[in-house]
Amino acid sequence: MYHFKQWHLVDTFIYFSKERLSIPPVNWINVCHRNGVKCLGTLLIKGASQVHELEMFLQGPPNVSQNILDIMNFSHPYFADKLVEIAKYYGFDGWLIRIATEFFPFPAGPKVKSKELAK
Repeated sequence: MYHFKQWHLVDTFIYFSKERLSIPPVNWINVCHRNGVKCLGTLLIKGASQVHELEMFLQGPPNVSQNILDIMNFSHPYFADKLVEIAKYYGFDGWLIRIATEFFPFPAGPKVKSKELAK
């Protein structure tokens, strides 16, 4: 393993690979925590072929009920909660969520969309 000596210069370590879901290996988690550094995994959604998956990630699985009458109610915490469970189980501190694709069509303008997604 690469021996890194400047941990005192690092606030957060992000374990990144080109996989959809990157869970940091336990040895990286341990060395980060031993040096007081937060360790994050990565969720990667990229490419036009994954727009549907981005929509499902934000809206939750199809069998989760949502209020159809509220057009601004397009997000659901189902998958975010699952990511929290995974991080707790493996002992790392959270996620970098990298979205490298266009967002799906939204009934309101882009400013409204970005404000809603930032919630």
